[in-house]
Amino acid sequence: MNPFPQRAPWVPNQDVFVNQLGELIIEFELSSLRPDDLTLTREENCILVSGNRTESVQAPADPDQYVVRQIARGSFSCTVKIAANFDAAASKAVYSNGILRICVPPTESFKDRLHPPSPPLGAA
Repeated sequence: MNPFPQRAPWVPNQDVFVNQLGELIIEFELSSLRPDDLTLTREENCILVSGNRTESVQAPADPDQYVVRQIARGSFSCTVKIAANFDAAASKAVYSNGILRICVPPTESFKDRLHPPSPPLGAA
């Protein structure tokens, strides 16, 4: 009897935060995936990340041979909605050491609110 029933589609762990520069940072934990396994798509105010983690070459063909099975495999798809304060069209992504990091800059109007101009010297 297989103690590991069919799994639901997996969703990678992710962190989303705003850094000190006011940029929206989205990080996905995607260990063992190659850049060719990933697809990034921008649609209006959303960023879609999808991909596929395949079985290991050394994985048993018979699921009954597993003693412990915790690594999620198969296809995944995640959509991150980007707030209007950020410019999804100007986002940039870097994949390194199993972490996909997407940086979404703030819009110019939001940037001005984050860092209002300093008053001129001597102004009271």
